[in-house]
Amino acid sequence: IQAYPNPFKGALTFTITPRASGHANLDIYNLSGQKVSTVFEGELQVGENKTIEYAVPAGQMSQTLIFNFRQGGEVLQGKLISL
Repeated sequence: IQAYPNPFKGALTFTITPRASGHANLDIYNLSGQKVSTVFEGELQVGENKTIEYAVPAGQMSQTLIFNFRQGGEVLQGKLISL
């Protein structure tokens, strides 16, 4: 999974290239561990890229955020830094 631009200002684009087919979730958390948004929840197919646009809410534009991508037993996380 890739998130860009990072650092961000206002909007993010996520590109997911799944390693397996199946149900997946992409959630955004603040640094306190509170979930602030579910960006994607659904089925992904191996070999098919998924691009998701996310407009960061005004109250979170100045915060560092964490994304959490889950599919099957795999969990990928990354830090999203605001400008």
